[in-house]
Amino acid sequence: MFIKFGHNKITKLTEKSFADILSIDELYNKISYKPIPRRINKLTEDIDNKNNMFAGYYFEIFIEFFCKYFSNELGIKNVQNIPPEEDLGVDLICQSLIDSEMITIQIKFKANSTDKISYKELSTFIAASGYYFNNKFRIPDKNLIVITNGDRVSDNVKKIVPNIRVINIEFLKNYCDHNVLFWENLNKSFIQSQKTIIKNI
Repeated sequence: MFIKFGHNKITKLTEKSFADILSIDELYNKISYKPIPRRINKLTEDIDNKNNMFAGYYFEIFIEFFCKYFSNELGIKNVQNIPPEEDLGVDLICQSLIDSEMITIQIKFKANSTDKISYKELSTFIAASGYYFNNKFRIPDKNLIVITNGDRVSDNVKKIVPNIRVINIEFLKNYCDHNVLFWENLNKSFIQSQKTIIKNI
């Protein structure tokens, strides 16, 4: 089952980025980095920021495939990436399988998977989602999805957008761990998509 990737950073990863993985923990270990001890502040901070950004891209690319592969199970369809020039804080857009309403998705990779996602981390996503709902100031929070390798969102997030849907690490594990067909299709689709993009450069 070939699924085309649309993430604009796909060529930043190596061809074997998704090879020999059969669980979310194995993926997390491959993506995650260990921050450099702080001795030269500016230099180590720059390196840590670049590593964290790379980990974010890695996870976003994985989640793009996850959403497209399990779209029926997630109750969504027509999953699309946001073009870089339109990136206002939303990572993916799609539609509800039930009523075709627009749904926006934010992907959050946490270096420490036990950290809660704060409202500050989601405020831009929540505000930017209005753009995809005909610039409505208030949008139905049931149409917002956060996908993370972490455990949960903060209490403030729940107070402000109580119906936001959170797909966390346990959810990902339930669908992906030891699902051989899923990981095989991910690896093959990634390699094929990457080769197609490189060929067209």
